[in-house]
Amino acid sequence: MNSKLALKLVIIVVLIILMTTLSMFIYNLGRPFSYTEEGIKVLGEERGTYNYVIYLKPNTIYNSTKLDNAEFVYRKLVKSLDIKYHYTVDMVDEGEIKLKYNYLIKIVVPDKIEKILYKSKYFKLENHSKEITLELNDDSINLTKIDLLIGKIETESGLRIQDYNIEFITKLNLLYRNNITLTDNIETKLVMNILKRSELGDIIKFSSDNLSKTL
Repeated sequence: MNSKLALKLVIIVVLIILMTTLSMFIYNLGRPFSYTEEGIKVLGEERGTYNYVIYLKPNTIYNSTKLDNAEFVYRKLVKSLDIKYHYTVDMVDEGEIKLKYNYLIKIVVPDKIEKILYKSKYFKLENHSKEITLELNDDSINLTKIDLLIGKIETESGLRIQDYNIEFITKLNLLYRNNITLTDNIETKLVMNILKRSELGDIIKFSSDNLSKTL
């Protein structure tokens, strides 16, 4: 076989390979795209929700002396707040579930002062089940006492505090054991923004980072 014939055969083989590859590429382009996550298993779900009750002085603005989960309220009308936190873990399979938690309340003057008003000890819950539930109930905040504290801070610091936050923070450490070990550290908070001279007046504005998470 001479060199010219060998070169022709090589070119033909290369062309056949290129045509086959191109045909397969065009065929695959015409197929519907599908994607399957393999090896990823949903183990369960955790949820956490804040609820709060606002107790009011007698007033003409609201037709009540109690409000549930209001977005904001006029500051001068508020006597106290009761805060509740509900947290639950729902797993697909039974296993050992351990929950360690605590909570704290603090005042935050943005970029200036943070002061912890209360910090609980750590508590533990454990169960061999698919579910575990935590209920924090009736944790009360007395705004009259906080007003007095803000006055003392102003006297000591020389600051004139217009706006500040009251933060209720819940910290949770989750451990789940079955065929695998799963851990999760969670921090959620309910924030009460005390705003003076806002466009809505002197108000308390509420916001919370409620939890909904797949494990």
